[in-house]
Amino acid sequence: MQNVGLSIKKIKLCKKCNKERYANLSFCFQHYRQMAKEKRLLSLKRKLERKERSKKFQHNEWKKWHKKAWGVFSEHIRRRGANFQGLVECYTCYRMYRWQETNASHFHHGKADFYERNIKVCCVGCNLYKSGNLASYATRLVQEIGQEGMVELERVANTKLYTLEELKEIHEKYTNLLNNL
Repeated sequence: MQNVGLSIKKIKLCKKCNKERYANLSFCFQHYRQMAKEKRLLSLKRKLERKERSKKFQHNEWKKWHKKAWGVFSEHIRRRGANFQGLVECYTCYRMYRWQETNASHFHHGKADFYERNIKVCCVGCNLYKSGNLASYATRLVQEIGQEGMVELERVANTKLYTLEELKEIHEKYTNLLNNL
């Protein structure tokens, strides 16, 4: 009697460990999973490297550190002027508020964000609803720092742009100052 139609299957072996493997894979399941994991990790590593080199990532990183630095800088400005009860005077309307209810207001926005002569404590009404109440702000600022100080403030506002490292230093400096208040 002949074995007609019956064929003997060849057992396929893994290329790494010579264990039995699936017919559609070159490796056993254990090695296949290990290689797939390594491939996934390599892909993630390359993706992260591309992301870190991109300008968008660098800008987002800069924005993240600017926000962190502004948070501690703003709190420092508002808390340093507070009295023993936690009240601080609005720079433009002279009313007293709890320091938590105030904002750190700018005369020049953007480039002079962390220049202490540019930032003063203002109430929400003056800073947000009256757009900083700039007429009163400028009058008091000129009385406080003089015309030479205003020229210096203008110069700083037109030249200074903070780097990522400077933002990290500002964050660290004002965090330490807040801890000492």
